[in-house]
Amino acid sequence: MLRKLIYHPKQKENHYLKSKIQFLQNVKMTYFLTIVNLNLLNVKHYYYHHKINY
Repeated sequence: MLRKLIYHPKQKENHYLKSKIQFLQNVKMTYFLTIVNLNLLNVKHYYYHHKINY
């Protein structure tokens, strides 16, 4: 076990980085979707209450 860690510290680091990046992408995606949904709600609300004419 210890030998593996000594021989492949890079591999472990890479795995950690990959999972971190994956996590960050998920967070970004969730954040993005939330923002989009909120914007859509605002637009609908605005249309409903102000009846915009284009």
